[in-house]
Amino acid sequence: MECRDPQTNRPPVTLDPILQDRLPHLAWLDPRTARLPGIQPVIGNDWLRVDEAFGGQMRERDRLIADHEPAVHALTDAARPAATELYDRVLHELRAAPGYDVRAYDVQRPDGISVPLDPGAPLRTLGRLVQEDLCLLQQAGDQHVLTGAVLCFPASWTLAQKLGRPMTEIHVPVAEYTDELAQRVQRMLGAIRPEQPLWRMNYLTYAD
Repeated sequence: MECRDPQTNRPPVTLDPILQDRLPHLAWLDPRTARLPGIQPVIGNDWLRVDEAFGGQMRERDRLIADHEPAVHALTDAARPAATELYDRVLHELRAAPGYDVRAYDVQRPDGISVPLDPGAPLRTLGRLVQEDLCLLQQAGDQHVLTGAVLCFPASWTLAQKLGRPMTEIHVPVAEYTDELAQRVQRMLGAIRPEQPLWRMNYLTYAD
């Protein structure tokens, strides 16, 4: 007897495992990252990674971008120069990254899939090349605004909810994002130097 979803009368969807085997950092145990916002400098050039979940996550990214692009990709006109700059920077990094083959018109990923290069759709293209979600924040007045993203794996939010909003509005549902923390984050964003990238991580638990 075949098991079917009682609401749709279709067989249940099964996904390949796409989770990492381990966390890259135990943020809640490290005093440097346990206190919000927990910002740390990137050491060396360690900001794009390929790990054991690469194949499964990239297949899911390909599916989401192909079948649900409006939900996972957006770019405002104001953000296009920044997206182009990011596109050029990531391709530069991938030329030296193990497992990638950057060619004139396409890039072969470590899982063997070739992705056509489309500089006219910079974030959409990058979303099919790297595991990381890529979001653009640009300063507008005294705040930073989300102006574009390729966002396949958000933590309990959607791109449509946050696009075009400043950081204070983006974090309205987050109780820990107090006015004092918002001011610290804004000072940090205003002081970022291109030659010194920064990183942080969230620790969230889910039952499904």
